[in-house]
Amino acid sequence: MIKRCQALFTDDLGLDLPPKVEAMRAAALDWDRDQALRLIAAHVLATEDG
Repeated sequence: MIKRCQALFTDDLGLDLPPKVEAMRAAALDWDRDQALRLIAAHVLATEDG
């Protein structure tokens, strides 16, 4: 379902997921809890600094 929606956004609107979002999605789908938490923590820290 996610891949189908992503394809629709890409094909119809020319939008693509940012690499960080894609990495978080992949970690969640792989059930890699530690990687998902690292990515989320890095994103939170980056947005707090910006």
